[in-house]
Amino acid sequence: QGFGYYWRARSNAVLDSAVEKGLAVPHYVKLIEVIGKDTLTSTDKKWLKEAYGYLGSYEANTEKDYPEAISYFEKLLEIDPSNETVVKNIRILEKYADVKNKDANDSN
Repeated sequence: QGFGYYWRARSNAVLDSAVEKGLAVPHYVKLIEVIGKDTLTSTDKKWLKEAYGYLGSYEANTEKDYPEAISYFEKLLEIDPSNETVVKNIRILEKYADVKNKDANDSN
């Protein structure tokens, strides 16, 4: 069951409201592992959307790992394909990833 992981992730997200330390990351990852294997209920889908959104935001804003952030947001879109905000965020992150890759290639 994902209930405990979900609430531990949410509690840690409150403790790290600036998402600087990633305190909720391991708990959202475990939540995805636990409920991602079962048939998804509406609650599971809600929790997965929150988990993928948090992890995508953490990867983009804290870790600056844009490809990883994009992968989380794409998983969120699998659950919520009509989420235009996520589509826009992916487009923005793809541009950042392209710039980061170009800068890395230019420095070599």
